[in-house]
Order: sequence, then structure tokens, then C-alpha cells
Amino acid sequence: MNRKIENPFLYVEVSDRGAELMRIMRKDTGAEILWNGDPAFWSYRSPILFPNVGSTWQKKMKINGKEYQTRQHGFAREKEFTCVEEGTEKLRYRLMSDEETRKYYPFDFVLWITYELREKEVLVSWEVENRSGEVMSFTIGGHPGFRFEKEGEQKEDYELYFPENTEFTATAVDLVNGTGKPDQKYRVKLTDHTLVLSDQLFDVDTLVVDDAQIREVWLRRKATGQLYAGVRCIDEFCSFGIWSLPKGPYVCLEPWAGRCDDEGFCEDISQKPGINRAKPGECWKKQYAILIG
Repeated sequence: MNRKIENPFLYVEVSDRGAELMRIMRKDTGAEILWNGDPAFWSYRSPILFPNVGSTWQKKMKINGKEYQTRQHGFAREKEFTCVEEGTEKLRYRLMSDEETRKYYPFDFVLWITYELREKEVLVSWEVENRSGEVMSFTIGGHPGFRFEKEGEQKEDYELYFPENTEFTATAVDLVNGTGKPDQKYRVKLTDHTLVLSDQLFDVDTLVVDDAQIREVWLRRKATGQLYAGVRCIDEFCSFGIWSLPKGPYVCLEPWAGRCDDEGFCEDISQKPGINRAKPGECWKKQYAILIG
């Protein structure tokens, strides 16, 4: 079931499945901002990545000496969430651990996802509540995809604008295993805070940027310099991903609290770089905003 929220600027739909954003429409122009889920390119639109972002090494995760099988980006995006608050401009969802989730992740948790409209912004809030009797380790990420506004537009019609960056350092990704190569980093230099957008940019699969280097990034029209859609990290996010498929008429701007495993990582999840930890009874929180130009 899709639920809607709206204000004078935006109309938004969210699915109970995965608590996934399904639509963001500008009311003044009718422009559809969010990717439409065309399976010819990518069937998701803005999935929640939990309890793992990306791939784990050999699709396994070690927790307290026991190995668990994992799937790409975790299981939350496939689960039915319960909508616990439905207002004109706000939706709040809940996912509780159950017998099925414990097969892959042994902790008792409650995952809360909230969407709230603030003029031309969609505020996204995550809360991870630990109801276990031990410290709970996890990663969590956003994966919003932004479609190009006009039919036939390509990546070359847009550019990436980073208001606070003149350059950043990215971490290489193993294209077979989908894991990071922390010993292989490369510098990405920007021209006037701008990076040229093209299919070739994603020959590395995903631009993975660690060390909280990115706080805000926009898709911007190359011809006019008009800001189109972007993401701002309200809290600090240790990693950020930028991704698209070849010829895909969209780009994903992904704030991550943690990311994929590094190549060869076989330690307990609690030892993973960038891991988040919630103590028993603690509720861990993070926020970012989707921005409409």
C-alpha cells in the first residue's frame, strides 16, 4: 500500500513495503523527481539499506562467533513496515525483528523510518532501537534515485555539484565481490565544486566516499546551472555513495552510516570500520534531507 503526504510544494508517496519512497512530484511544474523503478534499469526507487549496506565479504556476517548469511543491502527493503503515524505532511513507519529476521541478524530491534515535508525538502529520519540484552552492531543507508526531468535526457545533460567540496578521495570497489579496497584510493578533483556526469564515471561501479567528506551534493542542469535535486546530510554520515547503471536516466545519491565490507574482512561485525553500535535499550538516530531545487 502506498500512502501520501503533501504540502504546497511537493506531493510524496511512500510504500508500506520497505517504507520506501515511491514518488516525489513538484506541484508547480508537475516534474517527477524520484526514479520510477523501471526494471529495465533498476527496480527500486529509494530503498532502506539495513542491517548491512552493500555486500559483506563472501555474503557472510560474523556476530558473536557465529556466521550468518547476508543479502545485498540487507533485508529491510523487502519487509512490510507498519505505518504508526499518518498525517498530512508526515509518515512514521516501524519494523520489528521477528523469527525470520533473526535467521540473518540475531538481535531484537525496532527500526523506525520517518518522512516529513518541510517546504521543498523531504526530511528522512532513522531510529534504530536496541531491545536486545547486548550491544547491537549494524550499518544503515539511504539509496534515493533521481530521474532526469525530461524524456530523452542523459547524464551529460547534468552535473554533480558539491557546495562544500573542491575535491574528495574515493575508495575503489571490487567489481566482482562488491567489496571495498581501502588500499586503493583515488583523488577526485572538482572544477568550481562540480564533477562532470557521464556513464564513464560509473565504470568503477559506485563512487564510494568515506571519512564524512560529503555533506551535500546536487544534481544540477549543465546548460542553465539550475539546481535540480540533491541530498544534505543533517547528521554526520561516515560514507556516501553515488551510483547509476550504464545508460540509466537517473543517479542515486546515497548517505550511508557505514558501507560494504572491505575485501577479505572476516572479523566480527563489531570490528568493522564505520560500524554503528547501540547499547541495550539505546535508540540510535540519524537524519538527512532530500532537496528539491
